[in-house]
Amino acid sequence: MQGLFLFTFALMAGWKFYLNNVEVEEPIGWDAIEFTALRMESHGIDQPFSTEVRFYGKGAKLIKDLYDRYFINAQIAIRITSDVGYSGSLYQFDGFLNLAIYEEFNVCDTDSWEITVGIIDDDFREKFKARQDIEIDITTAEDLDGNAIDPISYDNIRMHKQDLYLTATASDRVNETPIPVWSQIYRNNANGWILENFASVIPAYYNNTDFTGLFGRTFDPVATLYTNTNATFVNNATYIRTINFNMRVKGAFYWTQYDTNLIDPDSADVVLSLQVLNSSGSETQRYYLGTSAINTVSDPLVYVQFDFVANQAVTLNPDDRVLIFIQWGSGGSIEVGVTPPDPGITRALGIYIEDVCLSLSEINSGTFASFSDTLRIENFLNRVIYKLTGSNNMLLSDAFSKDLDGCYWNNAITNGLRIRNAPTINALNLCDPEEPTEDPYALRTSFKKIFEDLDKIFCLGWAFEWTGTDWKIRVEPREYFYQNSISQSFENVGEVRQMAKSDLLVNNVNLGFTDKWKNISVSGVWAIHTDRNYFIANKAMAENSSARLDIRSNIIAEGYAIEFSRRLSFIEFDSGTSDRPNDYELFIIWLNRFELTGENIAETPFYYFGESGAYSFLPGEVSMPSNYITASSSPLSGLYNIYHTPARIACRWWKVLGMHTYGLADERLRYQVGQYQTSYTSTINGNEENESCIQIFNGAIAEDSDIYADILNTAYKEYLFKPIGIEFSYPQSLCDFLTLSQEEQYRKVRLTSGSLDVQGFITEAMNQPEDASGGTTKFTLLMSAQTSGTGGAFTEGFSTGFDNGE
Repeated sequence: MQGLFLFTFALMAGWKFYLNNVEVEEPIGWDAIEFTALRMESHGIDQPFSTEVRFYGKGAKLIKDLYDRYFINAQIAIRITSDVGYSGSLYQFDGFLNLAIYEEFNVCDTDSWEITVGIIDDDFREKFKARQDIEIDITTAEDLDGNAIDPISYDNIRMHKQDLYLTATASDRVNETPIPVWSQIYRNNANGWILENFASVIPAYYNNTDFTGLFGRTFDPVATLYTNTNATFVNNATYIRTINFNMRVKGAFYWTQYDTNLIDPDSADVVLSLQVLNSSGSETQRYYLGTSAINTVSDPLVYVQFDFVANQAVTLNPDDRVLIFIQWGSGGSIEVGVTPPDPGITRALGIYIEDVCLSLSEINSGTFASFSDTLRIENFLNRVIYKLTGSNNMLLSDAFSKDLDGCYWNNAITNGLRIRNAPTINALNLCDPEEPTEDPYALRTSFKKIFEDLDKIFCLGWAFEWTGTDWKIRVEPREYFYQNSISQSFENVGEVRQMAKSDLLVNNVNLGFTDKWKNISVSGVWAIHTDRNYFIANKAMAENSSARLDIRSNIIAEGYAIEFSRRLSFIEFDSGTSDRPNDYELFIIWLNRFELTGENIAETPFYYFGESGAYSFLPGEVSMPSNYITASSSPLSGLYNIYHTPARIACRWWKVLGMHTYGLADERLRYQVGQYQTSYTSTINGNEENESCIQIFNGAIAEDSDIYADILNTAYKEYLFKPIGIEFSYPQSLCDFLTLSQEEQYRKVRLTSGSLDVQGFITEAMNQPEDASGGTTKFTLLMSAQTSGTGGAFTEGFSTGFDNGE
């Protein structure tokens, strides 16, 4: 039976020590061993063995020989056996010597040494501890030691299409001075003097625009004089679109004629027009958006104001272009019967623009679905561990296991390059188009980085776990490491200390997602997967300021970034290998949990060019769109990752964040502010997701909701612990301590002292045997807040093990 620190007091049993399978003398200092259980930052229990020991005789010679040859890099295995144990198994420890603290003591004129070293864990755990924050590329088929490992294997999934809300705004960019854009003049022809109709495009210069690249083109006016190429927008997409043009044009006419009898100013109106021309330059649509009559006047220099306000939806074919302009009348010329007094050209009418506001908007539905290489989170984490340690299949996770139907198995990780299906370097080499043997596009991360970012979405923990044959790494939701069942009870404890753990409290929580998703060419007006701020009305303070907790994930979940990258799959010439801001960022994709079937795939977001008829997708084959959700308040369809909106993440974190509300009259996280459309509300249909995995009561959650127990399902109402520390000591046999700290370390400890009866989770426990019967354990606990019936210890899978009592 292996263990992290199963070193029993030397008087209790017979011990044997082996270095590289050679039996050596018992080291000096073995009788001072302390046994410690310590909760890591990852919430798992570690049992470090830090006591130094001194070898002499045969053991010292063996160590010195290898040290002189390999310095601290020498790998010296140590095995410790005993004729006693616990849980029905004889004790055996397998680990390595820690030569980083090597110290040698020589005795003069003798061939004798005393060598001090440490004892560390087995090779797998030590490699993982030392390497978990090293940046790696998990796509390469080589571990950190340079050994060949299996090639990476992807899950190729179908990415659905999502709507995007595209906007653009334009203005005249002049604050005060009116802009002269147009004037009417007289000229002579064979029939006498006539007044020509001049038209002028509105001086609308774009301040910002989403209509770039594959989404179209917006143009600033080259000049104000109308020509059929002076367009404000061109649909360069390959599909029909409907663009909404909203505008306000304010200005005035300046009537400056010399003779009031020169013309009849009522002969025509001034008109604001929107014109659509096809690729050949022929008009296909004309909208008259506003008119202003020129009143009969008797004096020159008359100032006539106009104010046009219009909102027009326009359906555009591919290559259609839009022009917006002002003209006098509907076209042609107006003949004048009186020759002007000045035989030269005489100004008759001027138009000045005082203010222009133009906005374009579109709910853009895109075209077809596409495909992307991904890794389910279970496979992604296992690959990271494989790269770091050279050992495969070393992940344990009920929550992310597809075979166990874990709550979170149907989530995948990928990056922007794979979403946009960027061609490989070799594929772009026309002289040598063969596919590369190595994946040229890195999936770069470290275990520490990917775990922390996943933790901020799912509220997780990790720990080493002994399977009976191997040490592996278990990753589970936080409640796995704070289980609602009692391991051991201690009656009539003599002295107990309780203290307020004010250092653990926060009152300002920022959660959701960082701004990494914003590095795209679309504004994201309806973006949901951004960040949210919550306030907790406790007295927490850090350095005379608010105590802040930032748990925003760097993984991108926002559909704007996903959809923009995905649509680049269809660009032939301006995508290629040109870098995109999110190419190497990690994305999370929520997959279908159950089989999806239907009669006509063309009516779904999964439609790919050329497909027709019935469809069927097995679990985990497609990204999950909002079209298959019961309700959504967004005007867009096909939204990605509704399961991971910030409000839903906040509900997952209630099990931890609720601690900060302890003692308040109103226990809640009060919503303060969020980015973009935080009024969005969504509902997940129970048929689309395992109901036991959804935290929200009745399914609906608004993104600007407060978070508190009443909005949660019964299994998620209780938070795990209170911000109260407990310290006490109690006589305990070493066998009982090892059982508690290694087999039942995530269950609660219960103690009584007079009228006091409390439960708590181990944060640290230390036992030092005093004789053959054992010794005293010093406990430091965090008080449990769970009061419901005890649950199981996750022996039957995550979805049932914790919730069902034993």
